[in-house]
Amino acid sequence: MRTGQPMDLKQRFIISAFFLLIACDTEKKDRFDGYAEGEFVYIAPTTSGILEKLYVKKGQKILSGEKFFMMDRTNLQAVRDMAISKYDNLVKGKRPEEINIIAKQKEQAEANLTNAKRSHERCLELIKTHAVSRSDLDEKTAVCRSLEARVQELSSALNVARTGARSDEIRAANQEIIQANHNLSQATPKALQNGMIEDIYYHPGEFVTAGSPVISFLPFDNIKIRFFVPQKMLPEIGLHQKVQIVFDDDGSSADAEITFISPKAEFTPPVIYSIESRKKLVFMAEATPKKFDERLRPGLPVSVLLVKNQ
Repeated sequence: MRTGQPMDLKQRFIISAFFLLIACDTEKKDRFDGYAEGEFVYIAPTTSGILEKLYVKKGQKILSGEKFFMMDRTNLQAVRDMAISKYDNLVKGKRPEEINIIAKQKEQAEANLTNAKRSHERCLELIKTHAVSRSDLDEKTAVCRSLEARVQELSSALNVARTGARSDEIRAANQEIIQANHNLSQATPKALQNGMIEDIYYHPGEFVTAGSPVISFLPFDNIKIRFFVPQKMLPEIGLHQKVQIVFDDDGSSADAEITFISPKAEFTPPVIYSIESRKKLVFMAEATPKKFDERLRPGLPVSVLLVKNQ
């Protein structure tokens, strides 16, 4: 082609196609295929029973602290009341009637001891005149010692009856109350994070076994973006790197941050999201959005753009 000669249509097409390929390659270099993913939380009761109330609906957004559902708590409340009653009895000691019986037994034993001591003192005077034998004195001495031991035994029993059970028994009873209150609170579980109700598996009136999920819950913080990075691009990404999530419908974007890079290579990402990436060695990475976006539903295909000059 001579200088200054205008290009024909074929030449223009070839040059335009060349620059278009360069532009496409440049555009795709920092753009990765991905999709929204959610880690669901399955809310289940810790004890079996009848589902009494549902406080949420499918698709409803709820805030941290709001209730999911309530199980029938009749049996749980009865167990808690019994634990409290047991603890109170251990702390208070025996009933007043039982304490009065021990107190009267002690009074009688003290009276018997007083009489035995008087008899022992008379025997000591009489033995000087040989009016009684040595064996009589020994017998009365043994009776006094026996009654003294009985009085001491009843005094200890009276103190125990008034002060209550041993400290280890009281601690064990207190733990039973704590466990009963915990089981009671678990019968009405609450959200620990803001999120959305994804599905409901039981309805009021149905019997639910312990550990069976009643609700699947998607916390907003559990929504992330999974995308796939070619091997040659792996050195250019890192943890906490800023990225942009691009939506296919209108081209708008949302800010996110890379929070995970897989240590294992994959030969192809899910075909439904990236057909052209087959037979290429890629690494799966995850990015967490800076804030919740209603459009980020699990399974939604998106594109991820690296943010340069950080």
